[in-house]
Amino acid sequence: MKRLIVALAVVLFGCFQMGLPSRLSVFSLTPNYLLVLLAIVAIFSDRKGGAIVGFFCGAIEGSLVGINLTHYIASRVITGFILGWMNDLKLQRSVLLAVLTTVGGTLAAQVILMFIAPPPEIIPFLGATIKTAMYNGVIAIPVYVLARPIAELRV
Repeated sequence: MKRLIVALAVVLFGCFQMGLPSRLSVFSLTPNYLLVLLAIVAIFSDRKGGAIVGFFCGAIEGSLVGINLTHYIASRVITGFILGWMNDLKLQRSVLLAVLTTVGGTLAAQVILMFIAPPPEIIPFLGATIKTAMYNGVIAIPVYVLARPIAELRV
C-alpha cells in the first residue's frame, strides 16, 4: 500500500515539476518538487528505499529536462541513499528535520550533479541551487505534514 502511494506521489510530483514551477516562482526562485519528495520519503525510509525513490525521481526529472538521464539518476540515487542512511542515526522525525533534510538533500543532489555534468558557469549554478534549496525547504513543511500520517500507517 505504501509503495503504491509513493509511486503515485512520484508521478504526481513529476507532473508538478513539469507544470508548476513557472507558475509558483517567487523572485525567479523555482522549486524542485521531485527533490522535496525524495527528501521527505527518505526520512521515512531506509537506504534502499531512498535509492529506489531517487532512481525514479532522477529518471523523471532527467526526462523532463531532456538531457542525459544518467546524470540525474546518479545524483538522485546517491542523494536518496545518503538521506535514507540518516535513519540509522535515529533522529526524531519533525518538521525541522524535514526542512533541514530537504535543504541539505537539494544542495547535495545539485552539487553531485555539478560534478557529474559540469554546467557552463558554476557560480550562477550554485546561486540558483542555494535559492532552490531554500524554496524547497519551505515546500517541505506541508509535504511532510501530509506524508507523516501515510508513513505511519500499519499496513
